[in-house]
Amino acid sequence: MPRNTFVSLAAPMGIAGLLLLSACSTGDSGDTAASRPTPSTVTVTTTQDTHTQDSDNQDSGTQNDGTQNNDGQNNDGQDNDGQDNEGAQPVAPTSHTDCSTDGSAVITDAANRIAPPLSYKTDVPWVFGGNTNYNTCRTLSYASLDTQGATASSPMQLLLFHNGRFLGTGIKCNAAYQTVTKTTDTAVYVNYRYLHDGDISANPTGSVDVWFEWTGSGVTMHGTLPYLVTYGKC
Repeated sequence: MPRNTFVSLAAPMGIAGLLLLSACSTGDSGDTAASRPTPSTVTVTTTQDTHTQDSDNQDSGTQNDGTQNNDGQNNDGQDNDGQDNEGAQPVAPTSHTDCSTDGSAVITDAANRIAPPLSYKTDVPWVFGGNTNYNTCRTLSYASLDTQGATASSPMQLLLFHNGRFLGTGIKCNAAYQTVTKTTDTAVYVNYRYLHDGDISANPTGSVDVWFEWTGSGVTMHGTLPYLVTYGKC
């Protein structure tokens, strides 16, 4: 920040008597504090995380390498005589290098926490076949589950994650013929097919599209699922 400096000079001079001269000056040094911009940080009941940047190395807008200490000296031990602090460079923002796409453990744990696919045969578990876009730095990601030993019409389920943390399932009940058709950073688009009268289980002719969106504090489903998808269970 700007600093005011005050200098006082008083010197006696003897030319046919005593003459007292004094001078003072004030002025702004024109110095400005170095600053670095701080990057901005992103129904199923959910919680959210935020990523923040470590700012421990900043002190009142100044950087620790070659800048002025509170005692008026530079960090290299020299007095602050107005010379440039050689070697002081702006510090670039830290990038997210810890993002992970390995969600196998998290997905397996989430699958064990939800209701099993078959209410009448609870020893049949969910299986994860690798259909996911899991990423710890992705605002909304998914993983698709199948019933172990599934047939064409067996239940499926959609797990949703925010920055790698499990939020819950897309819908509360299990549904068959689930296909993820599109994703963005904040949304997962899903198609559900269903059987009309006369359809065979391997070829349902009913179809409906919905999408799940991260709203900043939770997930909202857009669209309506017909009774023949949920059978009134959710």
